[in-house]
Amino acid sequence: MLGAVFAIIGIFLCVFSILPVSDSTDWFDQSFIVPEYGHCYLRGDFYSLEVNLKISFDTTQGAVNFYVMDETEYIKYNSSLTFNYYQAPSAPSVTQMDKSWIPPTDKTIYFVWDNTGSYETKSVSALFQLEYSHPILSPVITSLGLLILFGGLSTMSLGYRFPSPDSSRITIIVGYIFASLGGLIGIFIGADLSNKQNLEDKLHGKIITTLGVIATIIYLLLLARTYIF
Repeated sequence: MLGAVFAIIGIFLCVFSILPVSDSTDWFDQSFIVPEYGHCYLRGDFYSLEVNLKISFDTTQGAVNFYVMDETEYIKYNSSLTFNYYQAPSAPSVTQMDKSWIPPTDKTIYFVWDNTGSYETKSVSALFQLEYSHPILSPVITSLGLLILFGGLSTMSLGYRFPSPDSSRITIIVGYIFASLGGLIGIFIGADLSNKQNLEDKLHGKIITTLGVIATIIYLLLLARTYIF
C-alpha cells in the first residue's frame, strides 16, 4: 500500500511538471513623441512564434490613429497611397489601448501611430508584451516526482523492503539521489548494483539505471528548451 501511495504521488508530480503555465515577457516598453503631421512605427517579426501580443499604450496632447498592417500595406501608407490594415487591433482617433492580438506568423507587421492630421505633437507611452504558455518543467519537481515514483515501484516490487539491511543500503540511496538528478553518476551506480550477487541490489540497480536514463533525457530536453528560447 505504501509503495502504491509513493508511486501515485510521483506520477502526480511528474505530470504536474509538464502542465502548461502562462507567462509573459516585455517585447517593447518605451515612450516616444509622434511629430505633427507625421507618424511613428514599430516593426515586428513573429515568424514561428505562436504568441498572444498584448498591446497597451496611452497618449497625451490628444488622440492618434493606430494602424496595424503588414509591410506591403505600410509601403503604401508611407507613400500616401490607399492602404489596408487589420481591423483589430487598429483603432482611429484613440488616446489609449489595452488589447490582445494574435499576430500572423508569416508576415512582418508594422504598428503605426498616425498623427498626419494634427499640427500638435503627441506623446505616447507604449508597452507590448508577448504572452505564451509553456510547461512548468521544473527540475526540482521532476526530480522529486521521478525519485518518489521509482522509489514507490521498487518498494512494491521488494515487498516494502526499501532497502533491507542486507543490501548495499548507502549505495542504493546515493544511487537514487544521483539518478533522479539526471546525472551519469547515478547510471554508473545503478549499473554497478546490477552486477551484485544480492538480488535486492540487482533489482535496485536496474531501477536506478532506468531512472538515471529517463532523468537524463528529461534534463537534456530542458536544456534544449532553455537554449532555444
